[in-house]
Amino acid sequence: MKKLFVTAAALATCWAGAALADASNTNLSATLDGPSVLDGGDSDGSGTFSAIIDRQSNTLCYSLSVANIGNAGEAHIHEGPVGAPGRPVAQLTVTSGTCVLVGHALLDDMASNPGDYYIDVVHANTGADAVRGQITSS
Repeated sequence: MKKLFVTAAALATCWAGAALADASNTNLSATLDGPSVLDGGDSDGSGTFSAIIDRQSNTLCYSLSVANIGNAGEAHIHEGPVGAPGRPVAQLTVTSGTCVLVGHALLDDMASNPGDYYIDVVHANTGADAVRGQITSS
């Protein structure tokens, strides 16, 4: 009987640990397009963003790709709702499989309020905004 109790307790501890690990991670995504850029982006530009917030290590691991904008330049996460400009809060690159360190408070807010943030990618040659997409939890 003692062995059964110890096994059940060990399983409960493992499940609790797995639940805590899952709670520390949040999946985010965004679909980017030119018409979402406030001052007009590339009308046929598009892109995708997917990320995992890992609050344990304060990292944002992401993939960001764009199409039909020519050469991609800088990319950022901005704080701002749909249809409004916002300040950049994290710099990104157009790439896949990259992780960046981000402050704990920002990661917590992005996980709780993803719609308050958006992704913006600019043209390498002109610096003008090309595509934008609001972040959602996925």
